[in-house]
Amino acid sequence: VVVKLVNDSYGEEVHQLLARHNLAPALYGYARPEGAPAAYVMEYLDENWRSLFDLLRRDSSRPFHQAIYASLQRALDLLKEENLVHGDLRSNNIMVRITDGEPQIKIIDYDWAGKAGQVRYPAARNESLDW
Repeated sequence: VVVKLVNDSYGEEVHQLLARHNLAPALYGYARPEGAPAAYVMEYLDENWRSLFDLLRRDSSRPFHQAIYASLQRALDLLKEENLVHGDLRSNNIMVRITDGEPQIKIIDYDWAGKAGQVRYPAARNESLDW
């Protein structure tokens, strides 16, 4: 398992929705103790998972792009149906595992996720990251 500590908001509703459809790591539970960071316990993605960013950087000619796109479209459709947003859906937050030539995706990082029109980006972003 992975335990993620969060001082600010976390889109557990978005994470749970996508996890129910196997498009995010399973979210096993969370605790929000007063005066301490919230703790989210989730599925660990092993070394067979790579970010889409890394996968595309290594080999952009792979034949499974359509399957990845279809999975991402499914995730976006699920979010739209529930009026939810991820807020940081970029290639670094899309994990991919190829098994027997078939890609599977899991979306990670729900710090900016939540109800559309209610969640906000932070005032300052880390500009040293590839956005």
